[in-house]
Amino acid sequence: MARVHLSEELEPTCAEGAHEVVQAEFEASLELMRHSLLRLGRESAKVQARIDSIRRQRYQKLRDDECHQD
Repeated sequence: MARVHLSEELEPTCAEGAHEVVQAEFEASLELMRHSLLRLGRESAKVQARIDSIRRQRYQKLRDDECHQD
C-alpha cells in the first residue's frame, strides 16, 4: 500500500509493485466534501454513497490495469 501526493504518481507507483495506492490530497478533499454536506443537513447514507462513487471512479483504472486489487 502506498500514498502519493500527485495524480501523476498513481500509475507509476502501481507499476512499481504497490497493490493499492491512494492520493492524499484527493482523499482529504473527499472528507472535506463529506463533512460539508453533512453540516448542510444532507442525508448521511446519500452523502457516503456519493463519496464512495467518486472514489471508485477515481481509482477504477488502477484497479483494472495496474494494481490488481482484490
